[in-house]
Amino acid sequence: MTVTTQTFRQRRRVEQPEQPSPYSPLVEEYCPLNRRSNLARKIGLLLTFGELAFDSHSDSSRVLNVDSAYDFDGKTTRVSVRMAAKFNNPAPDGTAAVFSTELGSIIGSCNTVGGLCTVTWSSQSPRGSDIVEQFSSPITIDENLDRALPNRCRCPSHRENHGPCPDDIGDPDVNPPGAPRGGRSTILVTANGEESFVDRDGNGLYDEGEFWTNLTEAFADHNEDGLYTPAQRDDCADPGSADNVCLAGFEETFVDRNANGIFDLNDSPKAGNDSSLPDGLFNGVLCRAADDEAGLCSRELVNVRDSLVVVNAFSDASKYDIMVINRSDREPSTLEGDQFYTVYVSDIFNNPPPPNTTITFEGSGECEALTEVPPLPDINKAGAYAAALAVKTNDYAQSIEAAEDLPPDQLTVKLTLPNGRFITETYACRVNRCADDPDSLPDFSPAPPACGE
Repeated sequence: MTVTTQTFRQRRRVEQPEQPSPYSPLVEEYCPLNRRSNLARKIGLLLTFGELAFDSHSDSSRVLNVDSAYDFDGKTTRVSVRMAAKFNNPAPDGTAAVFSTELGSIIGSCNTVGGLCTVTWSSQSPRGSDIVEQFSSPITIDENLDRALPNRCRCPSHRENHGPCPDDIGDPDVNPPGAPRGGRSTILVTANGEESFVDRDGNGLYDEGEFWTNLTEAFADHNEDGLYTPAQRDDCADPGSADNVCLAGFEETFVDRNANGIFDLNDSPKAGNDSSLPDGLFNGVLCRAADDEAGLCSRELVNVRDSLVVVNAFSDASKYDIMVINRSDREPSTLEGDQFYTVYVSDIFNNPPPPNTTITFEGSGECEALTEVPPLPDINKAGAYAAALAVKTNDYAQSIEAAEDLPPDQLTVKLTLPNGRFITETYACRVNRCADDPDSLPDFSPAPPACGE
């Protein structure tokens, strides 16, 4: 006989300890960025020094997901850039790097020592896009529950129409047609340098026909689509008629290296139809002067660049949500023993919680969790954090009559932020029990088995 106690998904409880100072310092641990560029490629052992190479330029942040940055000014993280030349020799001391940020503020430049320099990013206004707020809104995990909101949220990884989602719900490839994301700040760093190339013959110079990475002018990619939205997406000129992806990138800026007022693709001349090479010419000092004069490559430099995203995390636990999903990709009405589930947690914008957030389980009655979750790492990837949950129930340990005075069979999932604030979600558990006197329980169908049978 199955007896289910408690109602499905109790109202969650939010606890707020004493309000911290908005200017309290952060204690941070170093965590390198999972970079998008192809970095630190070794090509031969020729020890020469050219200009900075695109594939040897990277940036990282001490903390990528900054606790309380969405709510308070003055929360900081240090952003570092490491630069090297074609053959990965560190950039000369005093090489300048230039920084810009989508949200908050950042020190505008620094000079390298040993190929490294570091600046500080600080939380402050702006914390969102004026264009997005005027013509749309950032996508949220629960907007489908309110008919007055856009109802754009769909999650490929589960079948619920709301709640934390491990997928990037703002990505048009994941959730067409895409939507603006909230609480995410793109930081761009640039420096004078050259494009990277594959030195097939190992002579230390660019030769005609060698493959290189062609770079457009550098730009801040606010909507994380890999394009300079105002110029490379169609129908983005008028915010009143632009789609959500255009709106999310409407305020993107570029580094106008040649000061012509136009975003340049650097793609002239065009490659032949049968060519595997990119359009344009290789740019860098490793182009021979004679080849430059012949139009085979160019000695003009470019802005080498890299970027990262800093998450502006909430300090208020009520801005986060918890959802348990079963193997049918649904949120269950009750949890069952000997079953595995996935717990998803995120903020309202579907960003993961800040580092050192904890997920804990508390069982009651004859229900308990068999798994533990380590403190959450520092993650800036768009999408909810996922943790495993295994449930155990102690079936037939007690009779139905004896269990009436016991705590309910349930499991509580608790999400605690680094500042101590937390939310909980409680799920009922299905526990099988016998009856001391089955005839005294006429409302049960089918009748429970008698204890001792």
